[in-house]
Amino acid sequence: MKLKEIIELSKSIIGLDSVSDYDNPGEATLKLIDCARMIYSELCLEYVPIKFKEEAFLSKGVLKYSELTYPVREILWIKMMDSKVPFKMGVHQASIKYKVDSPCEVYYSVHPAEPGIDDELILPPWYTAHLIATGVVSEYYYRVGMVDEALFYRTRYDHSLQNLTKSIRSYTLPRRRFI
Repeated sequence: MKLKEIIELSKSIIGLDSVSDYDNPGEATLKLIDCARMIYSELCLEYVPIKFKEEAFLSKGVLKYSELTYPVREILWIKMMDSKVPFKMGVHQASIKYKVDSPCEVYYSVHPAEPGIDDELILPPWYTAHLIATGVVSEYYYRVGMVDEALFYRTRYDHSLQNLTKSIRSYTLPRRRFI
């Protein structure tokens, strides 16, 4: 799904004109784009972290974040010679206790990039356009001062997210004994 689809769906929920000129957007469209970017960022940072695995090179046991393709949020593991190695995260680099020059494999989560209007959003398929549009509408109403409508859509959005993210565990009740 693209950011443009989210904006168009949000406009239809609000009741705004759905035909937009994205080269010269109006005030409402600009607010919706900003709201959609915020909701996408919130989803990626709190619910669905974006993770990547890539080959890198340790120079004297140090891996600089700037050498990786995407902005690092957290390094999850570093693998050298098919085994995970302990590491420490610093402000600008990660370091391992072995001071070696070696290729490695890094698995890390990233900060999401701000999507353009025609960019594809990186989310699992169960995060539908309608779910995201509901969050966008709630944020839009909040920003224009319609607090009651914002709370209504925010509640719907939060409940939908809760249903998607909660883990459902099966539990067998013990057999009751009657005395």
